[in-house]
Amino acid sequence: MILGLDMGGTNVDALLIKDGKIVKKVTKEIESDDAFKTIFTTIESLIKAVDLKKITTINLSTTIATNAILLNKLANIALIVQTGPGLTKEYFKVAAKTFFISGYTDHRGEVTKDYQKEEIETIKKELKKNNITNLAIVSKFSTRNNSTEMNLKNIFKRDVENITLGHQMSGKLNFPRRFKTSYLNASIKPLFKKFYDNILTAFEGLGITCPLNILKADGGIIPLKEALKLPVESIFSGPSASLMGMLALSKTKKDALLLDIGGTTTDIFFLKKGEPLFLRAGIEIKGNKTLIRALYSKSLPLGGDSLIKMVKNEVKIGPERLDKALVFGGKYLTVTDILFYLTKKTFPYRSLVVKELAKLSVSLKLTNDDLAELIKAKFLSKIKKAVNLELSLINNKLVYKIAELLKGETLVPEEMIVVGAPARSFKKGLEESFKIPVIIPPNYEVANALGAALAKPTTALSMLVNTKRRKMSIPELSIYRNVDFNYSLKEAKRYLLKELLKEALRLGADKEDLELEIIEEEQFNMVEGFYTSGKNMRLKAQVKPGLRKESEFINVG
Repeated sequence: MILGLDMGGTNVDALLIKDGKIVKKVTKEIESDDAFKTIFTTIESLIKAVDLKKITTINLSTTIATNAILLNKLANIALIVQTGPGLTKEYFKVAAKTFFISGYTDHRGEVTKDYQKEEIETIKKELKKNNITNLAIVSKFSTRNNSTEMNLKNIFKRDVENITLGHQMSGKLNFPRRFKTSYLNASIKPLFKKFYDNILTAFEGLGITCPLNILKADGGIIPLKEALKLPVESIFSGPSASLMGMLALSKTKKDALLLDIGGTTTDIFFLKKGEPLFLRAGIEIKGNKTLIRALYSKSLPLGGDSLIKMVKNEVKIGPERLDKALVFGGKYLTVTDILFYLTKKTFPYRSLVVKELAKLSVSLKLTNDDLAELIKAKFLSKIKKAVNLELSLINNKLVYKIAELLKGETLVPEEMIVVGAPARSFKKGLEESFKIPVIIPPNYEVANALGAALAKPTTALSMLVNTKRRKMSIPELSIYRNVDFNYSLKEAKRYLLKELLKEALRLGADKEDLELEIIEEEQFNMVEGFYTSGKNMRLKAQVKPGLRKESEFINVG
């Protein structure tokens, strides 16, 4: 059996899958700031009367890394940066302690000038003085030669607990993005380690000892222990789980719009001929542009628990979520309360909802019914406005990466798939607003946990080849080796795919359920005078994100 677990901002969802069928599912609201207590009680409920030896894998998604960044709950770290010429230092001053060292590696991967020993001694003293135990080391062009970063790692490994190296973040040649990715990775490592320890303790306390995996932003899973090295890859784990769950539940092959309407946020996704879109450059979060490969999504601060309030004689929805809905014992009027009111049925705390609604409707000179319809319409209008904006960006080729769109096709949704607790309540309104069929799939309320459960291991590797210098590198694996002057593109692709397969198997992938592909390849001649002096090649390969074979039968679960 596979255990899928999603830790969202409002609820914890968990389920068990056996032979492609959901055999049990549990949802619990996060009652306090102690999310681990809710996780424990959720799993405890899920595994009652279950043979724990039959649980073979646990896949989870979490907002832990995302929230740490958005809420600025980052560790106190130091940065060692070797920028080289041409970049202002102000951009790199993001940590409490940022140390700039001399020297640089040029674009060919040659160490043109080394750092000074005196600089290193000064940094060592400052780290000890300020009790800093988390460090990121980033050198420009380290993807072409990682020697500076590796040397510094060996120098500082006895002085600090955690070290993040820039060349291991991505093989892409974008120094500012690699720097920000390294900064965030180092900043969330201590918090993620605490999360790892707590999760491990919780499952062991319940008698579950099978492998633990976490969902990444690209829709694939990675062993939780591996994620300790690169916790930054778990940013947007929640939206990723949502999309993978909807893919499992819908199996559409059309252009489609996907919505996950949660308690705190609404996540928007798009499919092109049933295939998800990827961000062109990488995730941007709280102004930090990174190299984290991710499925395309847009999150709106709009959900079932969004606060309804009056501002300057105008009714406003969110973006705050202060409590659960009144109908569930909360303190404030929310979108969920409006949806319950519009059913005209009896429900808990109905008189309180009517009372709070009346306070707003009187000042607007509207009936309660009219105001409730107005609030629902505003909610839908906000979603449509956001969707139209994202479609404009996509069709103008600004944010996505998928072959059909790169060839000039446009994305025009033919249907909409909606999940999340309020999904059914919005079905009719969404169909009227978007003029396309709206599908609410089975098990829509646990789509995120399902997506986590059914995701497959993924990874991606980059390769840089310079035959003039007779050098080849795969930075993510710290592979730097010599090649022949006549090294060909065919040889490069074969070697890259071989290393990708080895890495995927190391991460726990099933060899029979893997799809490896080259997603980027460039080759151009380097010319000196009138003669070719060598070839420059840039390649990227990936294990294609997708769903386990069990997903074929999931709708009958």
